[in-house]
Amino acid sequence: MPDIGNYTEDTKQILAEAGKYFALLVCCVLAIRLWRRWAKVPASRNAGGLLAAGMMTVAAVVIGYVSMCQSLSFMYCYYGKQAFQAGRLPQALTLFEQAGKYWNGADALGGQGVCRLVLGDAENGLALIAQARIKRQGNGTPFEDFYEGFIVSTKAT
Repeated sequence: MPDIGNYTEDTKQILAEAGKYFALLVCCVLAIRLWRRWAKVPASRNAGGLLAAGMMTVAAVVIGYVSMCQSLSFMYCYYGKQAFQAGRLPQALTLFEQAGKYWNGADALGGQGVCRLVLGDAENGLALIAQARIKRQGNGTPFEDFYEGFIVSTKAT
């Protein structure tokens, strides 16, 4: 059953993804237009026109690379959480590790930490969760907080 918390979070993520790819589209169109203008209009065949077209092309490549890395990391984190909830912990850990290879974000680190906690590697799991919190300026996610508290409380008893 969908709830409003997940709906708003999913909507924010979809809008962020759409914004990234819209910016990429704008940069690509602008770069193409600048290159075409530089090639066809003799008056624009100067160093300034070439520099503008080159810089816009570089900006489009950088935005495209960053967007793809972030999107792939988000996708792997999503499927990692799905595998975790289905009880496939080694596969979830692998998916979170792959997400970290594309974009070493707090979600990938936190997911790896939770998987390691549940698999019995508490020391490395807690360290990864602490790194994820540092990346979020001291905030954890409910997913990480729950399993960290659950594992720590079961070890204490």
